[in-house]
Formats: sequence, C-alpha cells, structure tokens
Amino acid sequence: NEVDYAQFLIEEFDSGFSKDLKTGHTKRSYLSEKLICAPMRVSKKFPGKSIGKTNFSRTSKGPDGNPLPSVVLERYELRHQALRIKFLRKILTAELK
Repeated sequence: NEVDYAQFLIEEFDSGFSKDLKTGHTKRSYLSEKLICAPMRVSKKFPGKSIGKTNFSRTSKGPDGNPLPSVVLERYELRHQALRIKFLRKILTAELK
C-alpha cells in the first residue's frame, strides 16, 4: 500500500537510518524517487509538512545517543524491502489490468 510505504519512508528519513541517501538529500525528492511520482505530487499529498525543505542527515545512533545494534538497522532494511515489494506489486498489478 502506498500510504504505508510512504509513512515508513518518512520515518526512515527522519530517523537518519536510510542506506539509500546522502546527507543533504531532501525528503521530497526521496519520496518522489521511491514512490515513482513527480515531486509536486509528494508536496500535494503532504501539505504543510515542509517536505521539500527537510534535508537528510545520516545517523546510526538511537535516541539515547548510543550506537544502534546492527540488528536494528538490518530490521529497518528488511521492513523497507518488504514494503517496497508490496508497493511495486500493486503498481504492476494495476498496470497489467
């Protein structure tokens, strides 16, 4: 589902855990790439959230400031992959109809 995937991408971006991003990448462009849509569509779906003005900053530390165990980052990556596959299947199914 696009909404679930988008919400996960926002969480991943905000947490700083994404492997796909370089520091300085905007949330709007990241969502646009991952959701396979125009940046303006992202802005319209998330009005008032400064989507285009938020820049990525990588971190591997938890809220307590301690380094995250690699298992946490691996779980994030697995969740990302699972949601992406589900999202892409839905797109492909719609295209084939």
